[in-house]
Amino acid sequence: MPVRLLVVLGPQVFGVFLVLLAITRNLQTSVLALAFLGACVYHFRIAPVSEKAVEAVLGRSRVVGHRGASRQAPENTIAAIRTAKKNGADSVEFDLEYTKDGVPILLHDDTVDRTTDGTGNIKDLTFAEVQQLDAAAKHPEASKFKGERIPTLEEAVKESLQLGMVMYIDVKRLPDNSAETLHTLFQKYPGLYQSAVVVSFLPEVIYKIRSEDPAIVTALTWRPRVISYVSVDGEPRYTQTWKHVMHSVLDVVFEYVLHYWLWYIEGVSAVNINNHCISREYVKFWADRGCRMLVWTVNDQDEKDFFSNTLGVIYMTDDLPPQS
Repeated sequence: MPVRLLVVLGPQVFGVFLVLLAITRNLQTSVLALAFLGACVYHFRIAPVSEKAVEAVLGRSRVVGHRGASRQAPENTIAAIRTAKKNGADSVEFDLEYTKDGVPILLHDDTVDRTTDGTGNIKDLTFAEVQQLDAAAKHPEASKFKGERIPTLEEAVKESLQLGMVMYIDVKRLPDNSAETLHTLFQKYPGLYQSAVVVSFLPEVIYKIRSEDPAIVTALTWRPRVISYVSVDGEPRYTQTWKHVMHSVLDVVFEYVLHYWLWYIEGVSAVNINNHCISREYVKFWADRGCRMLVWTVNDQDEKDFFSNTLGVIYMTDDLPPQS
């Protein structure tokens, strides 16, 4: 996979160039090494979407309902999308997953245990089985949404288009399937090119999607220690010291790669960054590279005001209380 290879080999290739430069101090060798790096970038790079096309999507997005209005309604459901719109969001984020029989649906986790009255890994459940689940079962407002089901991706897209909302489609895995699914969906509903952004933590996903359809607006998602820790404030992914150290080093490498050339190779239009590491300087860093900034997940009202009014960035929030 091109991006996987680039992520793994890119720093080493750059390192070889520096070593050759330091050891030989030979102009010819250095020029050849630099030309090799340039050829790699030229070969793999996908040109970004035009600024006009990006503005058509991101220019009308300010407040994003994270998984819908997920505090007020069951996450990743049609009810959550409608509630987000009703409560003042202009955009909505939802997560793409697949059932055992390959149906694209909305779900954040690998399993249905946390959000529904069912159990099991989503990849082991057919769409017919998923349709029997109550997607509101574990929500604090379950009684208001009893019987709410897990929607298909197409159902969520159609609802969002009808409501005039910008969509952020978060892809967790299966880059090949997702690229084909999304390209087909964008072709079927051309309004998505002015209404949807594909986001993912996985560079391979973004690269595959942009290779399939370079007109799709995309954003890379990132947070500090994404490889070595399960969440921003969570536990290490690995209990063995050597594994933890190795993945911590990979975090440093990936952070460098993301910030200094991966965004360029993939031609992304925005970055989707955790709210723990946002500052004026960081917003400017990405603006200088032609990338807009999305911030997740912002639930405190003072933070919402700061990000929106002071920094002028788009924020995602779980909490969308009814407007007074």
